[in-house]
Amino acid sequence: MSPKNPSSAAWPLRILSFLLWYAKEFFLANLQVTADTLRRHQRMSAAIAAIPAASRTEAEWTMISVLITLTPGTMTMTVSRDEGLLYVHGMFAETRDALAEEIQDMENRMLRAMRRSPGDLSRPLAPEAREKP
Repeated sequence: MSPKNPSSAAWPLRILSFLLWYAKEFFLANLQVTADTLRRHQRMSAAIAAIPAASRTEAEWTMISVLITLTPGTMTMTVSRDEGLLYVHGMFAETRDALAEEIQDMENRMLRAMRRSPGDLSRPLAPEAREKP
């Protein structure tokens, strides 16, 4: 019997793939923070960014926030579900866009693992400017 939704057949593999990817990223982030701590003259390039998110459910918002904060060198400062934004601090952000790309890549991988059918995950790197009243 073939599955009705072809993407759901690969769902358990997507979860395993995400877990392995995250373990690798977690290990590399630990190495980077350790190396930076041991180097006295290394200057961090920290940044805080408002990053558009594709998460929809409470579980997705919680999971991405926790994954960001668990990764050494990054921390979720707050979440604005109404605006669809994650506010993230990154210790090693070359640019705000580079930090946004990293976080959105992590979120995309997480959503592909969590959702049986991920759907369209496209979104801008920066929040859209709003007019002042």
